[in-house]
Amino acid sequence: MKYSPTYIAIAMLPLCVAFNTQAKILNQNTSIGFGGRAHIGNDHVASNKNSFVAIFAKHSLKADWGQLSVKAKYENPFSLKETRYEGKSAITAFKTYADLYYNIGDYGSSLWWEEFSVSTNSMVEVTNMLGGAYAYRFGKLNTRFGFGLGHSMGHTPKDEFDGLAFYGTKVELSYPLNPNISTFVMVESRWDRDQDWQNTYGWDEDHGHHGLIGAAYKVTPNVNVSLAYHKLIEWGGYEEDGDAIDLNISYRF
Repeated sequence: MKYSPTYIAIAMLPLCVAFNTQAKILNQNTSIGFGGRAHIGNDHVASNKNSFVAIFAKHSLKADWGQLSVKAKYENPFSLKETRYEGKSAITAFKTYADLYYNIGDYGSSLWWEEFSVSTNSMVEVTNMLGGAYAYRFGKLNTRFGFGLGHSMGHTPKDEFDGLAFYGTKVELSYPLNPNISTFVMVESRWDRDQDWQNTYGWDEDHGHHGLIGAAYKVTPNVNVSLAYHKLIEWGGYEEDGDAIDLNISYRF
């Protein structure tokens, strides 16, 4: 498979920013954790999705130029009886996530880069999105809105794809209830998806959506527990819909 110039340019952007020797680091932390996903209802069966456990690692950095977060997640590292239905084993998947916000001026605007990749024994997807974002604080409510153009490359048993694939939007809200408990909401969508991209990954519609609402509790300064409800509509590996609950615990150092 060929790596297009567009993909190479997108992939190099965060490296150029993150390794800027002139940057002043304001704070950074690394966390490791484990958790699991349990599905609600039967919609996930049409997408051949199982409940699973997962382990993950995340690094977050805040500098004078903006913010960067990267995360790696290994889903279903163990073949557990609880993760099976109809005698089928849950799919083992390795995923990466990244978000970079590069400040433009002093008014909450930023250049935005988002990365997502997933690899299983039968498919690969690497998706990058470039665009802009705007963050604003209403009292204690933190908001961020983003819009971008996405490029994707990868393959499935059906086909392979490499090219511009969609327009994307993302809305994030967070609100601290007290110093130890915070709530959060996120809605991310893909619009006007390329038909060949749809065919490769098995989606029927030219749009897909992922919404979540949850809360996080700081047990200690280093230990965090989060619970979130996810609604997935033709998103990622969900060729149909899915409703799920994620529970995670992490240790920050």
